[in-house]
Amino acid sequence: MAWYGQPFGSAEGRLQRTSVSIVRAFGRTPVQNSFIATCLAALGEEIGWRGFLAPELYRLTTFTKTTWIIWAVWHYPAIIFSDYHSQAPRLFDLFTLTVTVLGLSASTIWLRLQSGSIWPAVLWHDTHNLFIQGVFLQMSTETDLSKFIIDDFGIGVMVVTLFLGIVFWQKRFELPQALPVQEQKAGSHRFLRN
Repeated sequence: MAWYGQPFGSAEGRLQRTSVSIVRAFGRTPVQNSFIATCLAALGEEIGWRGFLAPELYRLTTFTKTTWIIWAVWHYPAIIFSDYHSQAPRLFDLFTLTVTVLGLSASTIWLRLQSGSIWPAVLWHDTHNLFIQGVFLQMSTETDLSKFIIDDFGIGVMVVTLFLGIVFWQKRFELPQALPVQEQKAGSHRFLRN
């Protein structure tokens, strides 16, 4: 199923490959299978990042500022020790992914906190992974510069996600000043009911 992009060489990649095997049994088209598989992989991350970490940090600050660096550093071992990297130098990949995650984090946290659910963030994360790794990467032509421009580690994705991050950062004042009382009582398990 290489048509949807090379999965990570990490536990997330194994989850994605397992997810593909599971949904293949339900007789869906390859595109549906890929969307479901990447959604399951994104759900795994989003339960931790936006389901638990973001609301907990939001109780301490008005807008979560630190989640992005934790999220970026969490990807570092996969970039350094596995096949989750581009053909560019690894330091370039670490830098661009860190900045990319800054933009993605602002938008996904805003979606999570504004909606009260992790599902908008899961779908955003899933769509990003599916199109960046599966569609756009497969449509790209490899050149000497492409390793610096395309994929999760490219300047193109970095610029777009940073722009989106700035837009959502400016919208942070639209977020509730505090989490709803029912969410505070329910703790981080609220995502299961949505």
